[in-house]
Amino acid sequence: MLRSSSVLKVMCLMLGLGLGGCSPRAPKGVVSREAPAVDAAEVAADRLRARLTEDDGEGCAAEGAALVEQHPGSGRARAWWLACVARTGRNLEAAALADRWVSERPGDAWALWARMAVWHEESEPARPLYLAGTATLIEALAGHPDAVRLRAAALAKWGHGDELMALAAAHPTAPRWARAVARLRTGDATQLPLALADAHEVAETDPEFVTTAALLGAELLRANRVSEALAWVDRGLARAPDSLQLRRQRWWLLQLQPREPADRKRDVLEDISSTLARTGERPAVLLAAAETYRFVGEEGLAGQLEARIAGEFADSPAAEALLARRNRALTGANPYASAKPTAAQLEAQRTADEAFLARPRLHDPLLREEAALRRFEATLADPAKSAAEVVAAIDAARPLVHKDLREFLAAAARALIDRGAELERAEALVRQGLQAVANEVAAAQARGHAFQGMDGWLEGGLYDLLARVRLAERRVRDAEAALAEANKRGSQGDDHALAQAELTRLRGDADEADRILVACSDAYDGDPGDDPCRRGLAAAWQRAHGGLAGLDAHVAKMLARTREQRRQAVFAAIAAEPKPAPEFRFTRLDGGVVSSESTRGKLVVLHFWFTTCEPCVEELPRWQEFVDAHAKQRDVEVLSVHAIGSPDEVQAWLGEHPQRFPVAMSDGYCERAMVWSFPTTWFLDRQGRIAYVSDGAGPDLPLEFAWRVEGVRAAERGRAG
Repeated sequence: MLRSSSVLKVMCLMLGLGLGGCSPRAPKGVVSREAPAVDAAEVAADRLRARLTEDDGEGCAAEGAALVEQHPGSGRARAWWLACVARTGRNLEAAALADRWVSERPGDAWALWARMAVWHEESEPARPLYLAGTATLIEALAGHPDAVRLRAAALAKWGHGDELMALAAAHPTAPRWARAVARLRTGDATQLPLALADAHEVAETDPEFVTTAALLGAELLRANRVSEALAWVDRGLARAPDSLQLRRQRWWLLQLQPREPADRKRDVLEDISSTLARTGERPAVLLAAAETYRFVGEEGLAGQLEARIAGEFADSPAAEALLARRNRALTGANPYASAKPTAAQLEAQRTADEAFLARPRLHDPLLREEAALRRFEATLADPAKSAAEVVAAIDAARPLVHKDLREFLAAAARALIDRGAELERAEALVRQGLQAVANEVAAAQARGHAFQGMDGWLEGGLYDLLARVRLAERRVRDAEAALAEANKRGSQGDDHALAQAELTRLRGDADEADRILVACSDAYDGDPGDDPCRRGLAAAWQRAHGGLAGLDAHVAKMLARTREQRRQAVFAAIAAEPKPAPEFRFTRLDGGVVSSESTRGKLVVLHFWFTTCEPCVEELPRWQEFVDAHAKQRDVEVLSVHAIGSPDEVQAWLGEHPQRFPVAMSDGYCERAMVWSFPTTWFLDRQGRIAYVSDGAGPDLPLEFAWRVEGVRAAERGRAG
């Protein structure tokens, strides 16, 4: 739409008058013409855009419904309304409306804009497809400022500072915060004054000022400039006091201010109290306040608000989020917990998930997926479940938006293959998985990640599954081709062993097939009852012998041979010319000192780990077995070295998770020695040289590590002889 001054200039030129003789007051002899009428639909869309940029999703959604009815032909107004609906947390509702619009009018650029905007509002970063889609919208909408703004928001959300700066440079209509955020994303301190200058150009009367304040607050916090972040958030709240995004930021930033803890907590509680007094009828505000209350230790106040949410706003996104959090805790939220959920806990989880999914209305796709995937995984884990029940669980869990689609498809296909049913569907799932890999790689590259060889690693396991499908259908040549593709990609694991063993058995070598499965089973790291290779071995033995009699003796014989081969492989991997380990001096938590000097003449095993490393913690019981087995060997020094944190933190963790092995602190040694992977274990010879490096181990850690000690001894004897 032309500005009024531009309209006058065009009128002058159309009338053949010079620009110098044309003024807003029409000259004599010229009939005055009025400017074109204002487009009411565009005004409506502008109003919705302003309300959303001010973080007024609820008001925007309510007003937008009425405006869309008034202007049914305005795709832009409808698109902004759907973005507002998503901002309220009603993502699934907004997504369904956007999807229907895209389906009915696939070429409508505003429908596509709406779909991207809904993805942008999700509770976790939306799928990478959205990031790429926002780029195409700029061309599809001929550079419309709304398309440029959505692209800028996407780049800011994904952290693409360079592309955000390029967008701001290429499009004058890009929001001013784009350049400011891009400068802050560089991490260059010299860019801070320029970023703040860009941000200060946004007038406080501009709706974009609220978005600017929220983004600046987040970026300044990232740069550890807490006071400046709070100042920007406060300026934004002065413009939009009911912005929940800014209010959440303020509660967090108040806890980070350089004041006494009691004073910080008082400030937070006072701000929450005043906020609830003004906007305490909004369930989203109640939930945010409850979460903050819990964080600062006010469990009672949090419980009161949560009771209000569940009782007064039972159908709200806030109540859904609260229920999902409670359901998630039924089987334990600690990923490092060593104890598995009990049967009663699993049953309670299943019942809760069923009830959650049966709610009259769901809002958050992430929460729906969590419950559906737990039900899917429980179905797959139950061998009594039929193929039809597995298919139903697969269909109920789709479509996935946030979770790893490739892993889901592989697990679904594997469950059908294991049951020997729905094999055509299983193959279709595998092929969808291969396409998902291609999409993952493309998305990773779009985000600036190379992931060299990533596609091959991911595809290998899927080709193993494809081989298993074809073997179940006795399509041997097709299975050979699929397994060859898996081999090209260096595939390993249970599916690879199962496919190799079955193909070997079909070729007539049952003994070698059994050896493959025994080796696979021996390396299995999990509940023995869930061991797929042992199950495959038992099934093959039963087919061949009509029962399981004699299987255990057969496995024992095979296992002895397999383990001797593994032992010899360990001996062969001992370094022929060990390199000296960097000199060390570790202080144990009990005050003792272990150093390169004090251990000279001994075989030394240094185990590097830390308490928040899940694989490290998972292998600790097996590490303890190894330590116990070598405790009385005077020529062996075994020491666990904690890589990060303080002694007090480690002592506190050990107080909750008691261990018997000695622990020392790294004190920067891991960085100096360039130990970056955890858990890592070094095996040093008597001269302090690294003879063997192990990056973790499987269920046979005590045995594998004992072989390494034995191998270092054997290598020394060989050199001495």
